[in-house]
Amino acid sequence: MDGMGLRRFSLPPGGAGEVEVLFFRLDGGHDLAPLLASLDAMERQHALERKDRIKARYIRAHGGLRHILGAAAYKPPEQIVYIRNRYGKPAVEDGGMFFNMSHSGKFCLVGLSRGHALGVDVQCHVPVDDMGALAMEVFSSEECRLLDGTPPGRRRAAFFDMWARKEALLKYIGTGMTGQPRDWTVLPRGRREADALYMARKAFPVRIHYGSVHGIFSWGVAWGLLHTTGQ
Repeated sequence: MDGMGLRRFSLPPGGAGEVEVLFFRLDGGHDLAPLLASLDAMERQHALERKDRIKARYIRAHGGLRHILGAAAYKPPEQIVYIRNRYGKPAVEDGGMFFNMSHSGKFCLVGLSRGHALGVDVQCHVPVDDMGALAMEVFSSEECRLLDGTPPGRRRAAFFDMWARKEALLKYIGTGMTGQPRDWTVLPRGRREADALYMARKAFPVRIHYGSVHGIFSWGVAWGLLHTTGQ
């Protein structure tokens, strides 16, 4: 992981460290060979299907994740074995540790926890051709109203904050964005936390933290005790 700009912090801030969050970069001149060697057959095939920069970022993301998991489990990274639910969400085969990963552009986010299922998401702030139409596909009516009421100069950042919160929640549940995202509403509570509602009325027991970095990317982390939904 040397040369990949690894940064880490714990959530909740100042609390018991229920979740460890790690950021690292997917660009730069890091040697890909040891990362590629740590991938399993399916990951290597996925890497080979990509080209040039996208291929290199895939290897750095998935190889970096394996090195993080290996260090946490005291195993060589190539000995980490995944199982996946019906939506493709991976878990460590021998249990004892929960994790989730997201990458966007040149940034990767990994969440780890010994006692909590979790989902994470990172979204680079890229141009969006028709933000309103895309919002209507994935956000609830209340989320759309919140976005519409955001000043134009802040709307793109608010859109990606909203997306990162929503996708982190759905990855925690286990479905990802295939899981009827408009049925869920994730609303900010203060500057760094959010609450989740199902069908706009039923509070859902989950902790959600989110943030952004210098208008470059937004991130979200959702965690709780929901271990089996979506399996």
